[in-house]
Amino acid sequence: MEGFGYTEALDVKYKRIHLQTHQVAKLPHMNDIIGPITNPLTPHLLTRRVVGVNHLISPQIVAEAYKVLNERGVTDLQHGIFVRGFADSEHYEGMDELSICEGGTQVAELWDGVIEERHLTAFDFGIDPIPYEDVSPPSGMSKGAFSLGILDGDIKGAPMEMVLANAALLFYLADRAQDMRECYALAEAVHQDGAAKRTALAVRERLPVIARVAKQVETIPRFGKAVGIKGLVDEPSLNVVKCGHNAPITRFGEVMVDEDETESSL
Repeated sequence: MEGFGYTEALDVKYKRIHLQTHQVAKLPHMNDIIGPITNPLTPHLLTRRVVGVNHLISPQIVAEAYKVLNERGVTDLQHGIFVRGFADSEHYEGMDELSICEGGTQVAELWDGVIEERHLTAFDFGIDPIPYEDVSPPSGMSKGAFSLGILDGDIKGAPMEMVLANAALLFYLADRAQDMRECYALAEAVHQDGAAKRTALAVRERLPVIARVAKQVETIPRFGKAVGIKGLVDEPSLNVVKCGHNAPITRFGEVMVDEDETESSL
């Protein structure tokens, strides 16, 4: 289990900064770089990851920050994919994840110390661009119900394609395929098999155990040190693994699905 430094929960001033810079001034701020890197709080444990960055900041900047941290021994990111999604061709509105909308996705890839940039579109995944408005929950539906609807297969179309395209990046990261069309097909197969839904339910059942064990961890020795609880777990059925030790195969929301074992990115 790893911690996540959510600064707005620690100081409401950050919320004000966020609103003023992002919604009013349309400018990035320091948290757009610090936030992704401090999730989890022990970033040196992650060797491969996909990081979504705010659409106001270039993924290249976050990739460069990771490169410097790698060189200084703070992190050990061997392969990182940093994405900034856009809603339309004007690149005015966006999202901190891969986008298959008209604007596509700006990507910075850090691999063995080398950074390469490229632009991905829906066509790279073998699908057509989708309207930005179609990827949000309809009026009256919560995000949780919307996500479960996608996992169940009840919600198809644009939302489903958006989830599968983002999951496809993890197949690429896990070296399962180099072509994004193949990665998309692999993600689609996992979803149709029901593996993502089964993993989500398994994690939900284990949450009370994780919460109970977490109470045994009272203090964090210092920023950047791991708060490991793996050895404290009594229940043999609970497998808490630190993210980055095993390459995830695909991820829907906060769930990673591996073909051999279940992992949680809690």
